[in-house]
Parts: sequence; structure tokens; C-alpha cells
Amino acid sequence: MPSPDKWTSRQNPQPNVDVDVSASDRRVDSVASPCDGTCVLSAVDETCLGCFRTKAEIAGWIQANEQQRATTVEKCARRRIQEANPQEVVRPA
Repeated sequence: MPSPDKWTSRQNPQPNVDVDVSASDRRVDSVASPCDGTCVLSAVDETCLGCFRTKAEIAGWIQANEQQRATTVEKCARRRIQEANPQEVVRPA
């Protein structure tokens, strides 16, 4: 067991260790969340009225990989356009 001077506190008994986390070890999300903080789901289709993600897309965001996130952001953009122009048909790119 380490000597008492190696511990940070009695409440948080973790040894003092200097850790150098390089940029390659950190997760960097290249696809930003479309969340704008509105966080209100439509009663009609459970799509967020702020970011236009579905309830399932919101719940799965943390586990989604970069490609899945990019696809979700594209779908949100189409939903936003469709909401602004209900007569216009928005086709996937």
C-alpha cells in the first residue's frame, strides 16, 4: 500500500498519478450534436421541435459512430426543411 502522502484524500482514496493523455487517446467528435437546448418532443411524431431528431436518435446519440451521427444530422436537416416548407418534397442527397 502506498504511503499516506501518495493519496489525495480520505474521501477520494486515489493515488496521485500524473497521466499524460495524448490527443490520439481522447475521443474527438467530428460530428457535433444538433441539439439546440429546446428539447421538446412533438406529440404527433415524437420528433424534437428544436433539433428535429427522433426520440430514438436522441437516445442512441452517445452510442452512435461518426457515420451514424452524420446520417442523423442529414435527416434532421431534411426534417427542418420539410417543416418550414410542408408542400416541398425533400429527397435524400
